[in-house]
Amino acid sequence: MSRDRIFLTFIIFVSASAYGQSLHDDIQNVYNFEPHKLSRQEQEPKSKLMDDFWKKVTDNKDKYLDELRKELKDANNPAFFLYDGGHLLLSLTKSKDDYQIALDAMTKGNLQDVDRADYVRTMNFFAVNELNTTEAALKIISEEKFVAYIPQHAMSLDVGLSLRFMLLPINSDLYIKRAIEKLKLVKDPTTTIYLLNFLLYTCTCEGDSVIQEYSEDKSQDDSVRKQAAQLVKKNNVKRSDNPSQYDDLVKKRREVLRRISDEALDELNDVSKQLKELYKCN
Repeated sequence: MSRDRIFLTFIIFVSASAYGQSLHDDIQNVYNFEPHKLSRQEQEPKSKLMDDFWKKVTDNKDKYLDELRKELKDANNPAFFLYDGGHLLLSLTKSKDDYQIALDAMTKGNLQDVDRADYVRTMNFFAVNELNTTEAALKIISEEKFVAYIPQHAMSLDVGLSLRFMLLPINSDLYIKRAIEKLKLVKDPTTTIYLLNFLLYTCTCEGDSVIQEYSEDKSQDDSVRKQAAQLVKKNNVKRSDNPSQYDDLVKKRREVLRRISDEALDELNDVSKQLKELYKCN
């Protein structure tokens, strides 16, 4: 996976001679910062140090790969290292075990320090490789006005659209309960609507039940109840209980969502309509 390093950076005057004898020392010298707190004028020198760190590990992969894995498992390391170092690991290996190490580390990163589009793309990569992205994906619900802009397709992904790419490729049993729990805590009507729209696309009985509940809940904001009512109408389709065909379409959905594009969202609409015809709820 290529390294897409679009992020806020800053300057700390640390020379190359400050590198320690171990990777751990380097990490403390280079990554002990919070990028979102720094200005653009503070970018270049620090970025150069990070490039040098990447080069050191990449050029000496046999020597440092195991140590990199160890450092990514250490939650006491700087949060930005856990994210950027996760990308470094992904650039060096195609092992699913290493993908899991990177996912666990990157989940601990601070969303204020990373590009939102990079975050969605990276979590989508993990999801289509069938890793459990639930914890990482649901973090965006608490981020104020989360939007991931995808310039290649002139797309702006809100919370609900981002979750489609980060969660729908994995088994719904892994995330549906947690997603509903998160929804119950949301106070903002706009975010609530985004999440209800996401639940529609899960094509699950649990999601359908919550949408029905919100359409009838008079304590909800009018905009929420109206949107939920519209979603109830979309759920009102003739259904048969066909688990085998349902499972086949879930696999097709995963393949569709390998691409983060408007075309993928259009195909997702079609697959979702078919999925809704293949399960019945009590």
